[in-house]
Amino acid sequence: ILNGLGNAYFLNDDITKALKVYNQLITLKPNDHRYRHSKARTLDSMQRFEEAIAVYDEALALKPESSWSSLYWMNKGRTFVSMKRFGEAMDTYEEALEGNPKIGKTSLYWKSKAQVLEMQNKINDALKAYQKALTIQPLDDWTRNKVSDLIREVEGK
Repeated sequence: ILNGLGNAYFLNDDITKALKVYNQLITLKPNDHRYRHSKARTLDSMQRFEEAIAVYDEALALKPESSWSSLYWMNKGRTFVSMKRFGEAMDTYEEALEGNPKIGKTSLYWKSKAQVLEMQNKINDALKAYQKALTIQPLDDWTRNKVSDLIREVEGK
Protein backbone atom coordinates (compact mmCIF):
# COMPACT_ATOMS: atom_id res chain seq x y z
CA ILE A 1 0.00 0.00 0.00
CA LEU A 2 2.80 2.42 0.86
CA ASN A 3 4.54 1.81 -2.46
CA GLY A 4 1.32 2.62 -4.32
CA LEU A 5 1.00 5.80 -2.28
CA GLY A 6 4.58 6.80 -3.08
CA ASN A 7 4.01 6.11 -6.77
CA ALA A 8 0.78 8.13 -6.72
CA TYR A 9 2.58 11.08 -5.13
CA PHE A 10 5.36 10.77 -7.71
CA LEU A 11 2.96 10.61 -10.66
CA ASN A 12 1.08 13.65 -9.33
CA ASP A 13 4.33 15.63 -9.02
CA ASP A 14 4.23 15.67 -5.23
CA ILE A 15 7.78 14.41 -5.19
CA THR A 16 8.63 15.59 -1.68
CA LYS A 17 5.88 13.36 -0.27
CA ALA A 18 6.92 10.54 -2.61
CA LEU A 19 10.48 10.75 -1.31
CA LYS A 20 9.25 10.59 2.28
CA VAL A 21 7.20 7.45 1.51
CA TYR A 22 10.11 5.75 -0.28
CA ASN A 23 12.37 6.50 2.68
CA GLN A 24 9.80 4.88 4.98
CA LEU A 25 9.67 1.82 2.73
CA ILE A 26 13.46 1.52 2.74
CA THR A 27 13.42 1.63 6.54
CA LEU A 28 10.75 -1.09 6.63
CA LYS A 29 12.34 -3.28 3.93
CA PRO A 30 16.00 -2.29 3.58
CA ASN A 31 16.81 -5.19 1.23
CA ASP A 32 14.14 -4.42 -1.34
CA HIS A 33 15.93 -2.86 -4.30
CA ARG A 34 12.71 -1.56 -5.86
CA TYR A 35 12.18 1.06 -3.17
CA ARG A 36 15.72 2.34 -3.60
CA HIS A 37 15.10 2.62 -7.34
CA SER A 38 11.93 4.60 -6.70
CA LYS A 39 13.85 6.85 -4.32
CA ALA A 40 16.64 7.35 -6.87
CA ARG A 41 14.12 8.18 -9.58
CA THR A 42 12.51 10.71 -7.25
CA LEU A 43 15.83 12.30 -6.35
CA ASP A 44 16.62 12.50 -10.05
CA SER A 45 13.37 14.33 -10.73
CA MET A 46 14.31 16.75 -7.92
CA GLN A 47 17.63 17.33 -9.72
CA ARG A 48 19.49 15.90 -6.74
CA PHE A 49 21.62 13.96 -9.17
CA GLU A 50 24.58 12.95 -6.99
CA GLU A 51 22.22 11.53 -4.37
CA ALA A 52 20.26 9.73 -7.08
CA ILE A 53 23.42 8.08 -8.42
CA ALA A 54 24.38 6.93 -4.92
CA VAL A 55 20.93 5.41 -4.40
CA TYR A 56 20.99 3.69 -7.81
CA ASP A 57 24.30 2.18 -6.67
CA GLU A 58 22.65 1.02 -3.43
CA ALA A 59 19.86 -0.65 -5.43
CA LEU A 60 22.40 -2.34 -7.70
CA ALA A 61 24.43 -3.51 -4.69
CA LEU A 62 21.39 -5.52 -3.60
CA LYS A 63 21.94 -7.61 -6.77
CA PRO A 64 18.46 -7.49 -8.28
CA GLU A 65 17.62 -9.91 -11.09
CA SER A 66 18.84 -8.83 -14.49
CA SER A 67 15.61 -7.27 -15.75
CA TRP A 68 15.58 -4.89 -12.78
CA SER A 69 19.31 -4.21 -12.80
CA SER A 70 19.21 -3.29 -16.49
CA LEU A 71 16.58 -0.67 -15.75
CA TYR A 72 18.63 0.70 -12.85
CA TRP A 73 21.79 0.92 -14.95
CA MET A 74 19.94 2.69 -17.76
CA ASN A 75 18.32 5.17 -15.38
CA LYS A 76 21.66 5.82 -13.70
CA GLY A 77 23.10 6.53 -17.15
CA ARG A 78 20.30 8.99 -17.86
CA THR A 79 21.11 10.75 -14.61
CA PHE A 80 24.69 11.20 -15.80
CA VAL A 81 23.30 12.59 -19.07
CA SER A 82 21.21 15.09 -17.10
CA MET A 83 24.45 16.22 -15.46
CA LYS A 84 26.14 16.41 -18.90
CA ARG A 85 28.65 13.80 -17.74
CA PHE A 86 28.53 11.93 -21.01
CA GLY A 87 31.61 9.77 -20.50
CA GLU A 88 30.19 8.40 -17.26
CA ALA A 89 26.83 7.85 -18.96
CA MET A 90 28.49 5.76 -21.66
CA ASP A 91 30.48 3.83 -19.05
CA THR A 92 27.23 3.13 -17.19
CA TYR A 93 25.55 1.84 -20.34
CA GLU A 94 28.54 -0.45 -20.91
CA GLU A 95 28.25 -1.70 -17.33
CA ALA A 96 24.59 -2.43 -18.01
CA LEU A 97 25.62 -4.50 -21.01
CA GLU A 98 28.26 -6.36 -18.99
CA GLY A 99 25.75 -7.13 -16.24
CA ASN A 100 23.08 -8.26 -18.66
CA PRO A 101 24.21 -9.00 -22.23
CA LYS A 102 20.54 -9.28 -23.25
CA ILE A 103 20.21 -5.51 -22.91
CA GLY A 104 22.28 -5.16 -26.08
CA LYS A 105 19.30 -6.64 -27.87
CA THR A 106 17.01 -3.78 -26.80
CA SER A 107 16.39 -0.62 -28.78
CA LEU A 108 16.39 1.37 -25.53
CA TYR A 109 20.04 0.53 -24.97
CA TRP A 110 21.07 1.60 -28.47
CA LYS A 111 18.92 4.74 -28.49
CA SER A 112 20.34 5.78 -25.11
CA LYS A 113 23.88 5.37 -26.42
CA ALA A 114 22.98 7.18 -29.65
CA GLN A 115 21.57 10.16 -27.77
CA VAL A 116 24.76 10.54 -25.74
CA LEU A 117 26.90 10.24 -28.86
CA GLU A 118 24.76 12.86 -30.55
CA MET A 119 25.15 15.21 -27.59
CA GLN A 120 28.89 14.74 -27.90
CA ASN A 121 28.57 15.68 -31.58
CA LYS A 122 29.73 12.21 -32.66
CA ILE A 123 27.10 12.14 -35.37
CA ASN A 124 28.38 9.17 -37.39
CA ASP A 125 28.64 7.01 -34.26
CA ALA A 126 25.19 8.19 -33.16
CA LEU A 127 23.80 7.23 -36.55
CA LYS A 128 25.23 3.72 -36.25
CA ALA A 129 23.69 3.30 -32.79
CA TYR A 130 20.28 4.59 -33.96
CA GLN A 131 20.46 2.24 -36.94
CA LYS A 132 21.22 -0.65 -34.59
CA ALA A 133 18.11 0.32 -32.59
CA LEU A 134 16.11 0.17 -35.81
CA THR A 135 17.31 -3.36 -36.56
CA ILE A 136 15.75 -4.34 -33.25
CA GLN A 137 12.61 -2.23 -33.48
CA PRO A 138 12.16 -1.34 -37.17
CA LEU A 139 8.76 0.32 -36.81
CA ASP A 140 9.95 2.94 -34.31
CA ASP A 141 8.93 6.17 -36.05
CA TRP A 142 10.83 8.41 -33.64
CA THR A 143 14.10 6.61 -34.33
CA ARG A 144 13.48 6.44 -38.08
CA ASN A 145 12.87 10.20 -38.12
CA LYS A 146 15.99 10.77 -36.03
CA VAL A 147 18.10 8.74 -38.47
CA SER A 148 16.68 10.71 -41.41
CA ASP A 149 17.40 14.02 -39.68
CA LEU A 150 20.97 13.02 -38.89
CA ILE A 151 21.61 11.78 -42.42
CA ARG A 152 20.39 15.13 -43.77
CA GLU A 153 22.64 16.89 -41.26
CA VAL A 154 25.68 14.85 -42.33
CA GLU A 155 24.95 15.33 -46.03
CA GLY A 156 24.39 19.05 -45.51
CA LYS A 157 27.88 19.54 -44.07
